[in-house]
Amino acid sequence: MKWLARGCLLLLQCNAVNILAACGSDPPGPGAGAAGTGGAAGTGGDAGTGGAAGTGGAAGTGGAAGADPVDSGQGDALPCAASDIVGKLACIPGIAGVHELGEFAGARHFELTFDQPADHDNPMGAHFQQRLRLRHRGDAAPLVLANSGYDLAVQPSEIETTFATNALDVEHRYFGASIPADAPDWKFLNIKQSAADFHTLAVAFKTIYKGKWLNVGVSKGGMTSVYHRRFYPADLDATVAYVAPNLLGLADQRFVQFLKNVGGDTYRSCREAIKEVQKAVLSRRAEIEPSMIGTYEWLGGKAVALEHAVIEMPFSFWQFISPTDPMYGCAAIPPADSPLATLFPFFRAASGIRNYSDLGLPYTAPYYYQVGYQLGYPAIEDEHLAGLLQHRETYRVTAYMPKDVEPPVWDPEAMSDVQSWVKTEGKTLMFLYGEFDPWTAGQFELGDAIDSHRFIAPGDHDVNLSSLGEAERVRALSILQGWLGVPPVAPSFALPHVEKEAELRRRL
Repeated sequence: MKWLARGCLLLLQCNAVNILAACGSDPPGPGAGAAGTGGAAGTGGDAGTGGAAGTGGAAGTGGAAGADPVDSGQGDALPCAASDIVGKLACIPGIAGVHELGEFAGARHFELTFDQPADHDNPMGAHFQQRLRLRHRGDAAPLVLANSGYDLAVQPSEIETTFATNALDVEHRYFGASIPADAPDWKFLNIKQSAADFHTLAVAFKTIYKGKWLNVGVSKGGMTSVYHRRFYPADLDATVAYVAPNLLGLADQRFVQFLKNVGGDTYRSCREAIKEVQKAVLSRRAEIEPSMIGTYEWLGGKAVALEHAVIEMPFSFWQFISPTDPMYGCAAIPPADSPLATLFPFFRAASGIRNYSDLGLPYTAPYYYQVGYQLGYPAIEDEHLAGLLQHRETYRVTAYMPKDVEPPVWDPEAMSDVQSWVKTEGKTLMFLYGEFDPWTAGQFELGDAIDSHRFIAPGDHDVNLSSLGEAERVRALSILQGWLGVPPVAPSFALPHVEKEAELRRRL
């Protein structure tokens, strides 16, 4: 489906794993108590193939998960005698492993694990180790709290590099390595529990970083950043959410209308050409299915996966491919009667067919649980495919959820509550959307939000501040400077978003 597109008088404050780091002069090594060296986010290859979080890290035995979830979020200073960042990190209750990875993007780079309760309303219950990455430039610099909404991101945000901030990247609960060790209770994969994870981290790390805090995310990560802000507004000074929609139900009709008109008259013929490719693929399925690499048993076989990919191809095309792209854009759409050697490569790139495979779906399965629980999903137009679809009844969100997990009961209030909060109580929020990106159909409404801004940039799901025109980019950077309290140290420049980069690599 579509989203593709962490002195010895300190004994009482420091958990057992970290005492040596706090009391001695040597940083912890990759042995007992460290996070290990194996943890890569794995976003460069096929979905679901990323590295694990390292095997050396033992969970702290006495560390609390942070301050009470209803705390104001400001944090009180720990009586920590450490002067180096390694010792200071070791003094944070809940830190279960600290491993320095070297220098990255001009900062000291660490991989950490942090002990979190599966249910923040029951901290004595099951816990899990949440994977983090920290880039440290200095205690006094602002901090960007970043997340992808999935596993760990692998590159800094443009805000971090433009303003030389510290950055804490957080892996979302139930993704990557941040999963309860025992069979997880999936009902705790909800926006309030996720927000409490971020709040607990904010309380903990504000013992070190007392400057301005801004959270940021792209796509599902942007949505997650808004949820954190909704439940714990005092944690943060500002939020920047890239291409983050707010959906209205499990079949949001706004997306149908968007795709009917995306690109206006300029791209009318492009929209029709995409429909013709959909029809051609379904009509020639006997030729195309043997070209599909891998297995597709999760959805019920190649025939089912092919139909799902065809149904979503227009959405996927406009989300991830620029209409002016010389290889896969509008001018490159092949005629319906093209040879298979021409038709299939275009379909593969435009639809992301590998995402529907047994290799791709385990990575996104927790997301689809959230979709069916609280996040919602776009409606799809497929009337023009009538008579060609043989497995239409299989196209449902539950087919993408983790196997052997009871589907959740839909919560109709969650997203309307977040939107209401944005419009009535939100402040210092910035949203950035792409002109052609279908997710823009679900853009947040600002209403009466204070000092809040929305930008629409030319482009698709990969837009960032560099995508804006000169005047708007200058205005956005000025707003960010006011929120962060520091001037930019480098011009804003385009970094490929992790989601888009990984998605295109999987496709091509």
